[in-house]
This record gives sequence, C-alpha cells and structure tokens, in this order.
Amino acid sequence: MQLRVPRCGRAAQALAILFLASAAAAQEGAEPSTRAEKILEERKEKAAGAKPEEPTGIERKLLALKDHQVLQRFGSVSEGVFPKLGGLATGQGFALGAQYFKKGLAGGRVDFFTSGVVSTSRSQKYDLRISAPRLADGRLELDFLAEQRNLARVDFYGLGPETLLADRTSFRLEDTSFTGTVAYKPFGRYLRMGLTGGSLNVNTGPGGRTEFPSTEQLFSPAAVPGLADQTSFVRGGPFVELDLRDNPRGPRAGSYLAAKLNYFDDRQLGRHDFRQLELEGQQYLPFFNKKRVIVLRARSLFSYADGDQSVPFYLKPWIGGPGELRGFRNYRFYDDNVLVMNAEYRWEAFSGLDMALFFDAGQVAPQRRLFQLQQMQTNAGFGFRFNIRNATFLRLDFAFSHEGMRMWFRFGNPF
Repeated sequence: MQLRVPRCGRAAQALAILFLASAAAAQEGAEPSTRAEKILEERKEKAAGAKPEEPTGIERKLLALKDHQVLQRFGSVSEGVFPKLGGLATGQGFALGAQYFKKGLAGGRVDFFTSGVVSTSRSQKYDLRISAPRLADGRLELDFLAEQRNLARVDFYGLGPETLLADRTSFRLEDTSFTGTVAYKPFGRYLRMGLTGGSLNVNTGPGGRTEFPSTEQLFSPAAVPGLADQTSFVRGGPFVELDLRDNPRGPRAGSYLAAKLNYFDDRQLGRHDFRQLELEGQQYLPFFNKKRVIVLRARSLFSYADGDQSVPFYLKPWIGGPGELRGFRNYRFYDDNVLVMNAEYRWEAFSGLDMALFFDAGQVAPQRRLFQLQQMQTNAGFGFRFNIRNATFLRLDFAFSHEGMRMWFRFGNPF
C-alpha cells in the first residue's frame, strides 16, 4: 500500500515530518513486540557489553616473550652489550657468549659489532665487523669483517652422494679470515652489486669426538684432498643480488635472486686454486591476505678446478642440517657441486606464531653432469616459527628422512 501525501504548504510539510520523526523515536524506545525484535534487542545488548577476547595461557607466555624481546636478544643484534646464544656450527655443543653493537658512529655513517662465543666442546668463535652501510644517500656500502674460528668437532662422512652413516668421523677446523666488501645499491635494497676480497688461513687437526674416529684415521690423503696439508688463500670476486621481497626479515611475497663468484688462490702450496659459483632463487606466493604463503627456493654451488688443482675437503660445499636438507645430520654430504631445492607452506596460527610444512631435496656430485633428480636425497617435516613484527626470531623444525628424525632449534628463518 502506497501512502500519498497531499500537496500542501511548507508549514504542513514541516508538521508531517515532525510527526513521523516523533513516532519513530517513540517506537525505538518502546518494548519490542515480536520475537524477532526481542532477539535483535538482545544481540544489541550483548554487543554493547562484550569484552575483548582473553588470550590463552600459551598465548600470554608467547606475548610476554615477544613484548620483552627475551629470546630475540640472544639470537639477533640489538644496540649495547647483550648475551649471545649459539653462532657456532651444529655439533659443537651449547654455545654462549656476549656481543656488542653500536650504530651510527662517525656522524651516523659507521656501525660497529663484535662478539665471542665458547661452547661446551671448547669450540670458539670471535668476530669483529665495521661497516658503513649508508654512504652516498644509502647507495654505497662498505664492510670489513675479521673472524676467527676453532671448531673442535666438524663431522665428515667421506666424499660423494653415497656415503654411509657408519663412516662418520670428525676433524678440527681452525681458520682466520679477513674480508672486505664494497657494494653499490642504485635502487636501494632492491639491487645490490659489488666485490668482495680478503684472505683465509686454514688449519685442520684430529677431531674432538671420542665416540667416533678422527677423519685421518679412516680416510687417506689420496682420497680426500687437503687432508694431509693445509694452506692459506687469497679469495674474492663479484656478486649481485635482486631483492623484490616485501620484507626481507620476514618475507610474505616477492622474489629474491643472487649470484656470487669466488676465486681461491692457494698462496702456499699452489695445489688448491679453484673457483666457486653460487646461485640462489626464492619465490614467495601469498594468499588469504598474506596469512598463508608458499615458499619455493633453489640453491646451487659449483666448483671449478683446472688441471691438477683440487678443492680441499674443508672448503668443499656440503648439505645436511638445519638450513637446507633438514632430515639429515649437519655436514652429511660433501662434494665439489651441490644442488638443493626447498618448498614450504607457511600459515599464521595466531599472532606471533607461524606454522610450516616443508619438503627438502638435495644432492652432491663430483661433476655437474652427474646430477640426477630421481636420485636426490629427500625429507619432509613441519615446524613452528615465532615472530615479532613479521620477522622470525626463533624456529623449531622436525624433519623426517630414511635416516631418521631430526629436530632443529634455531634463530631466524631457514633461508
């Protein structure tokens, strides 16, 4: 039924409007007469008196760790003096030390960092870094790093893709390196290119594991280059990085590509001159408003040695461990060439915690033409990623392979 308002003067129209408004106001304050109106009124009252949802006990503990930045002070860099947890290669035991970081020296252009850690196996690592990352309006970066390591028990299973767990040995690795880097960033962080150069002095010795033989007791110098002698190197080369990720510390979308060529010049023995080319690509595919993401990553490292030259075993690329082939022990496979592929499905469980399902595949080979995808070592697993401001500061991964289950507790993303 359509209501028609007769034409009248402005005074009559005003009175009609006032009457309709008064009637609507009176009905709004009246008691609801139908069941539907009662339900609607109850919903309004419930919404008006609703309280914010209380976090669970686990959420409260995680939020407390997150707000007070307890764990990330051990695993990341903050200004001042802080304790440092970890920082040594897997297998060296529990490592603890201290770090100091000061940003903005020399008029805001220079950052200074130094740290030292010692483990329960008496392994040690000390480093000092002086960098100027914000020169020329942020387009030029200079960096100097001095590092000294003494790793008491580095695992070695032999060379090649078919080594046995029963051949596990260990050796001591001592090295001192000095590295300088000059990088040019014409488009900010999106493109970075430059040169590195420096020196590397290496010494190896008997391993510190009492439950396994030392490497020289099971393997011969003829089969393992560099086992009987050590040397010093001058090394360096060019690199380029293209970073189109939305957040490098906790990416949810975008791409990352990198290439690095390193020359090693044996300055003492003249027997270990070689080159290494490292390539890496990452792709992040988000959906559901970046709450879920599929991560695809591939990395390869190829070694080139001319004539009678060889790559010493302690500088050969390897796979296995928390960063790449997580279902296998650290240093599980060594050889001159490495190919690794990773896939992860990450999703946000709740604020501060992401979960992940992952699959890793990798292989080593003495020559690049011997890579065979159907013979790759594989593993699968799941993980928990604790983050602050979308940056992972702590992760716990469980990986399963034909060699058993491995659990990794680490700071930061796996790659």
